This record gives sequence, C-alpha cells and structure tokens, in this order.
Amino acid sequence: MIVHKKICTMSITVFLLLLYLKMITAYNVESRIESTKFLFSPAMKINANESSTVILHNREPSYYGYKLSIATGTSNPSVFISAPKMTNAAAPWEQQNSTDEQNIAADGTVEKCIISFINASTATTQCNSVRLQNPQPGDSFGLAIDADEENLLACSPAKILNCTSTFITPGFCYKSKDEGQTWESTRKNLDSNCPVQNLDIMFVLDGSGSVTGENFDIVKDWTANLTKEFDIETGKVHVGVVQYSYWDDSVDVNNQLYVKTEIGLGQYNNEAELLDAIGEISYQGYTTATSHALNKTILDFQASSRWSDKSTKKIILLLTDGEATDPQYLPQSADYVRSLGITTFAIGVGNYKEEELRIIATGNLTSRERVSSVNNFEDLSGILKKLRSEILNLVLEGAANNNSVSSDMELGEEGFSITSSKTKQICVSFPKARPRAVTLTRKLISGI
Repeated sequence: MIVHKKICTMSITVFLLLLYLKMITAYNVESRIESTKFLFSPAMKINANESSTVILHNREPSYYGYKLSIATGTSNPSVFISAPKMTNAAAPWEQQNSTDEQNIAADGTVEKCIISFINASTATTQCNSVRLQNPQPGDSFGLAIDADEENLLACSPAKILNCTSTFITPGFCYKSKDEGQTWESTRKNLDSNCPVQNLDIMFVLDGSGSVTGENFDIVKDWTANLTKEFDIETGKVHVGVVQYSYWDDSVDVNNQLYVKTEIGLGQYNNEAELLDAIGEISYQGYTTATSHALNKTILDFQASSRWSDKSTKKIILLLTDGEATDPQYLPQSADYVRSLGITTFAIGVGNYKEEELRIIATGNLTSRERVSSVNNFEDLSGILKKLRSEILNLVLEGAANNNSVSSDMELGEEGFSITSSKTKQICVSFPKARPRAVTLTRKLISGI
C-alpha cells in the first residue's frame, strides 16, 4: 500500500513540475518523497565519457521530457522519458553540433529510468536509452509514448515516408514487449501505406486452340470494355496486353512467337488508339503455357518507367479457358509474381481448372479471393463491374462504395497522441486525416 501511494504521489509531482518546467526548458524531473531533483538529458553531457552534467547554451534542445509514461507492473516502476528532437540517439552528446536542418530531421529517442526504492523515504534511478534499432533522420521518435504492464508504445507521427513520386506523413508507431530492447512497427508493410496515384494493368489472355477465333473476339471486346472503366488519357492508368499459347524452349523469351507482348504497358495514352490496338490483335491457337506467360509479363512490368514507383499499383488480369500445359512451373511462377508486389486476378472460362486459378490469384487453395469464373465466353460481360469494383477496392482506399480515389490517411500522422487501458485497447489519433479534423481508431495491442 505504501509503494502504491509513493507511485501515485510521484506521478502527480512529476506532472505538476513538468507543467511548470515546460515554460522554462525541456528537462524532465525525478520525484522523491522528501525532495525533487532535476534529471538531465544525456545531451547535456560534454562527451560519452563525461560523468558530470554541464548545461551549454549553444546546444539545440532535444526536448527531453516532452512525454513520459510510468509502467508499474513490477516492484520497481519504470519511467519512460522521450526526447523527440535528439539529433543522434546513438551519440546524444553531439547535440551541441546540430544544425537547424539536423534538428528538423531528428532521430528522437526514449529513455527508460528504473526507480528503485531503498527504503520508505529514499529512491534511486538508473536510466538507459531504448531507442529504435535503426533510427532514421526525421523519425522524431517519442513524440508520443505510452506504457502499461505488458507493452511499451512509442510513435513518430511526423516521420516522412518516401513514395518515390511524393512524400507523405502517415505516421508510424512501434510496439515493444520487452520494455524497449526490441521494437516492432505496427505497420506490416511500409510500402503499402503509400497512396496509390497510378495503376498499371497487364491483361494476360489465353490464345490457345480451345478458345477459338470467334471466342477470342469476345475476349478482345471484354478487354476493351474493362479498359474503358479506367482513366487512360491522364496517364494515371497504363494498360498492356500479353497473349499466350505455345512456348518454344529453344527460343529466347523476347523472340517467342506465341507468348508475346501484343501491346506494351503504357504504349497508348489515347483511349481510342488503345481500343483500336486491342481490336487488331490476331488470335494464335496452339497450347496453354500459363506459367511462362506469367514470367513473360513480369518483364513487361520491369521494363516500365514506373516499375520502382511505390505509388504505382501493378495488376495482372489473367484469363484462361483450360488447364496449363506447363503446370509444374505454375506455383513457382505465381509466387514469384506476388513476391514482386504484383497482384493477380484469375478469370476462368468453361473448362478451367479451379486449383490453378487459386494458385495464380493468391496461392491459397482454400480461397477464391481474386478468382472469377463463367461458364462460357458470352458471360464475361457479366463480371465487368465486379472486377472493376475489386480492382478499385484493392488499390484505392475507400473506393469500395463510391469508386473514387481517396487518400485520406496519407497525411494522417498516426500516433500524434496515444493512450492505452487495462483492456489492452489503445486509441490512436490521426489529427491530419481528412475529412475529419481528428480520426480515432481502436486496435487490440496484441494484434498490432
């Protein structure tokens, strides 16, 4: 009971002193029952070997004590103190040499201070940095922190994400289950947070003998009609077409006669010209080299000027009416496509093999995600709207209902403020998300 009273008294004292000190400078404090003393930022030390604390007026502030949180899960409570403007978390004594540019692009850090009670009226503290393992300039790590009995959460809401053609600040938060020894980003795939500004679509069309010339004309009409659902002329959407049937092992991939690029990706930015080019594609006949067609299409993406652009979503729409004649390579080829960040939709007609469609789409044999099928070629027109909706839902945030481009969260600054509760739920603010001034999301900490 005495320990709990001490912790509560210490928390209130620290909070009140911080309110006062914030008007003066950016130092945190340590509170004791019988006295209060300053706990200085490590940036105040002259060098790494200097044990004394010296305040130099020519140093840029590290904002040590900007945020603090107390974890009381053990007999010795821990206080976590942030310094979001620390320019070099690995060498805080170099803070005196920081320039304005460095200060803006600060790493930021968090210190963990363990409070040890010697007796009823005396306590000591021991502090050490629990910074990110690989901090980047501009992280400003520790602008928001929160701790409970099991987790430590720290955020970099102003961290800049390079999306090749643009820079955004969606905000990043990091979770630690070992009090800051290791950190895990709450975002599983950083690239996926870049707003989609462009879309590259490759139609991969089965031109095997079983399709027939008459049905291949239906396929070309279907390709043209789906293409018209997207904005070609602004340059935001690039379309290309590969037709495939027979693969000749003795011929180089670029010289294949029957697994070939009919229309280069982005070759046309005029809709009328693109539709005419689709209509001029000649039917091949022969077999169904699906695996080789996927490998060939990868080269078309890689030859595009937008291949490395993180804001360009890349999609394959593969249509087939039967089993692959190179099925032994299909799982490996489909996995390779996915490993490059290309999303595949599989469309089966008539005598398709369901297992192959699922391998092509996601590799999950128990799921029909991104798999469509019809009984005959005349029914292809019936899945146009479905495919359009699925593509928009995949690449354009919030487009499932209104079919419009939405990038409300790319400036959201996730983690501007955070708090947790004993129910293991946290509230994370997005102060710059549109259209609301503040957007709150709730996540289970165990699932972050």
